[in-house]
Amino acid sequence: ILAAGSSGILYATAANASRLGEKISNKQERNLDADTYIYQNVNDGYAQLTTSNASEKEGTPCTAGRTVNYIADADGDYIDIKTDKWSSGGYRMDCMDKGSHTGWQCWASCSPFPNPNFMDWGYLTFEVRVSGVFDDVCKPSISITKRWPMYGSKVVTLEGDYVDGGSTSDTEWKRVVIPIADFATEEWPNVNGVKDIYFRTCGTSYSVSPRYHVRDLFLTDDPPSVKEWTSESPTPAPTPIPTEEPTTASPTDEPSASPTITMDDILLATHRKIHTNWYPIFGPGREPEGNSWYVVENNSWPDTSASPEPHTATVFIPAGQNVVYSADDGTVYDKIIIEGALTIEPVDADVKLVVGTMV
Repeated sequence: ILAAGSSGILYATAANASRLGEKISNKQERNLDADTYIYQNVNDGYAQLTTSNASEKEGTPCTAGRTVNYIADADGDYIDIKTDKWSSGGYRMDCMDKGSHTGWQCWASCSPFPNPNFMDWGYLTFEVRVSGVFDDVCKPSISITKRWPMYGSKVVTLEGDYVDGGSTSDTEWKRVVIPIADFATEEWPNVNGVKDIYFRTCGTSYSVSPRYHVRDLFLTDDPPSVKEWTSESPTPAPTPIPTEEPTTASPTDEPSASPTITMDDILLATHRKIHTNWYPIFGPGREPEGNSWYVVENNSWPDTSASPEPHTATVFIPAGQNVVYSADDGTVYDKIIIEGALTIEPVDADVKLVVGTMV
């Protein structure tokens, strides 16, 4: 069992749960006028039981990424997503408790219908309020990921015809309406099996990362209208990205459309180009402050007990090292970097390896 984080997701309200639980692979079998809420109130932000069986995952926060909270105040119920230089954040549509101990049935989920096919609806819509320091490269944006294979969608920039008045605001809630077809890629044309909705960071080149407030998030065939806007130039098209992105889905964890390139000194480079994609360069001197870098020796998994906090341990498996992992050590690893070989194999008990990024 290989997990990529224990949080993140959506949940339908009681009024919509039956709709979401319908067989939606055929749009003719559901009410095309029915909206399916993903997040409407704070209760939607926590995993709920899907069977009569008790689950220790009940109440698990349905979040993807690092700093995501559920807020209820004078602005209503909304998701507070604070990205950082290394990680985006958002909502996970997945089963939270499924394995050999459940007979491979889902016992707790952040959605009554995990990993839905977004193409069964026409639009994703929500209200957003975004703060940050933006320019022509760093802009508020959103993408989604598939559970398996781990495809990533096109990145949609929150501007132009997608947003009320053409742009987001840090003081005013703006309605966003995105056609599901705008997320599709050649490798992932059906936008099915959705796992995460990510509100994206701008990467390590920026000292201030975007912070998103998101509310009234739902799928629909009849979207609300957005206010018209005018511009001297056409609406920018959705920005394509490479089709596979890791579970954390931040620009530094995936092929990047705008890496930092240093020609004068190769030691200062942050990415390397392989074929047509850019990939981050990892190393002990490139770890976030407070993280630990562990190197596999003698074909043995290192002791990471000194890094109990989630996403503070990175394990590097050098070429020539062949490691068999058969544990459930409770560590939420930030990265596992494999140049040698890693075999995940249970021995007399379930094995669980939770990691943000594996390369």
